[in-house]
Amino acid sequence: AERARAMYQHGLVMMNAKKNAEAMCALLEAEKSLQYCDNPRLLGLVYRTMGDIYGSECLFKDGLHSVLKAKECFDKVGLKLHSAYCIFDIAQFYSKLREYDKAIECYNLAEQSAIDIGDLELIIRSQSELCMTYIYNNDITNSLLTIERIDYHTAEEWCKCNYFCVKAICESEVGNNEYAAELLELAARYADAYSQVYLNYAKYLVATNIGDY
Repeated sequence: AERARAMYQHGLVMMNAKKNAEAMCALLEAEKSLQYCDNPRLLGLVYRTMGDIYGSECLFKDGLHSVLKAKECFDKVGLKLHSAYCIFDIAQFYSKLREYDKAIECYNLAEQSAIDIGDLELIIRSQSELCMTYIYNNDITNSLLTIERIDYHTAEEWCKCNYFCVKAICESEVGNNEYAAELLELAARYADAYSQVYLNYAKYLVATNIGDY
């Protein structure tokens, strides 16, 4: 287990240094070492980190496979927090693969799991991503219903950006384009590297509805 732990830590260092190939080699060594000992928690961490690397390389099917294995490991030892975050990751991979119905199911499950363990950050993250996934799936009605559940005042700034993006898209869909433009300006105040993708998508949809794209 000590060798596996050392290789896992080395993998984290390499991943943080943007050396994904070296990181994956270390994680594969850690996985191999863990075949000979019973440590589901560490194996789950190895698989979840593999999922992060696959995701950063746009290898979404491989990432999904890794995170599903990670969740299985965490479930074995009752690590509800780790499992809940895996469900969120699984939802993200399904969304990237454009399997939106599965993504929606998993985001709802992630939200409920977060409520059960009292993780406010994961609750809001799940709700925010769920709103956008409904939009990707052309379901404005459920996006609006979901956004009403978001506690805007306690949300992180990237979630506030998503919040205003979703509202802007929904308002634009019903013809309130001036108000949608105002909401996009609010969203831009909170945008960071993570939420900029959603802001750009919202701007595109609103501009399309206006006929200015």
